[in-house]
Amino acid sequence: MLSTIFSATVVFAATNIDDILVLMLFYSMLDAESRAVDIAIGQYIGIAALVAISMVGFLGSFFVPKALIGALGLAPIILGVIKIKQRPSTEPDARAGSGVEDAMKPKPGKSARATRPLIINVALVSIANGGDNIGIYVPYFASVDLHGLLISISVFLALVAAWCFISYKLVQQKHIAYVFTRYGDLMVPFVLIALGISILIKNGTLEWITGLAG
Repeated sequence: MLSTIFSATVVFAATNIDDILVLMLFYSMLDAESRAVDIAIGQYIGIAALVAISMVGFLGSFFVPKALIGALGLAPIILGVIKIKQRPSTEPDARAGSGVEDAMKPKPGKSARATRPLIINVALVSIANGGDNIGIYVPYFASVDLHGLLISISVFLALVAAWCFISYKLVQQKHIAYVFTRYGDLMVPFVLIALGISILIKNGTLEWITGLAG
C-alpha cells in the first residue's frame, strides 16, 4: 500500500508540477475570497476528467487520440486573447494594490454568478494541459490492480487539494504576492497563450489537423 501511495504521488507530481504556476496565476486574479473555491472546483473537474479519459482508454472501450486532447490547447489561447482585449489601459502601478488582500476585495457590480465561469476556465486549462497526464496515467493504471487503482485515485484527489493549498499560500507570500498582484493582469494572457501553443505543438495537434485537411 505504501509503495502504491508513493508511486501515485510521484506520478501526480511529475505530471502536474506546471499546474502550480497556472493555479498561482488564477489565485492572483481573485477579486473576492469566495472565488478560491471556484478554482479548486475547476481543478478537481479537470483532473477528474483526465483520470476518466485515461481509465476509458485503459479499459479499451474508447480511445481518445493524444492529438485530439491537444486540440484543447485552443482553449487557453482563446482565453488569453479575450483577456488581452479586456485588459485595462492603465499602467500596472496605477492598478496595483498593497497585496493579496487588495486582490481579493470584491469589485463593485460583481454578482455571485460572475464567479462561475472561473470554474470552467480552470477546468479547461487543466484538461488542455493534461496531454502528458493521459500518456502516463494509462500505462500506470494498467500496472496496478483494482485495489491499487482505488488507492491511486484517492491519492490524486488528495494531492489536488494540496496543489491548490500550496499555490494559494505561495501567492500570499509578500514578495510573490507583489509580483502577481502588480503584474498578474499582464502576465496571465500571455502565459495562457504560450501554454496553449505549447500544448498544440507537444501533442502533435497541428500535424493531426493538417492530416485531416489533406
